[in-house]
Amino acid sequence: MKGTRISAGRLDRRITLVRPAAAVHGGLELRPGGLQVLCHRYASVKSARRREAFDAGGTEARAELTAWLRFDNATRTIRATDKVVLDSRLYELTAAPMEVGRGYAIELLLVADDDAAPIDVTALDPVP
Repeated sequence: MKGTRISAGRLDRRITLVRPAAAVHGGLELRPGGLQVLCHRYASVKSARRREAFDAGGTEARAELTAWLRFDNATRTIRATDKVVLDSRLYELTAAPMEVGRGYAIELLLVADDDAAPIDVTALDPVP
């Protein structure tokens, strides 16, 4: 299927997939863990089209970006709770990752966390 494969030329943006770490006991209460790097991948990133937002109703009305990644061992483990860092900005997934074609790509619908400070992914630990 020629239409669903992603050519290397379209994968022009470097993104980092991050996963929330396990909660840490802070003495009196559980505190949420920080972020851990799942993997770095090249992706095809586009702004969500108006027609897609209209067709999907409220589910995609907040989405700002759509990212396509190649399907591999790391990207198939992406969860709906994972986040994406692109240009030091944190994005949350608005829906579960969707497989495109016959396992050629994964589509992620992303919305920006506008209140978050810029993130330096080099300071994050990898997922064990």
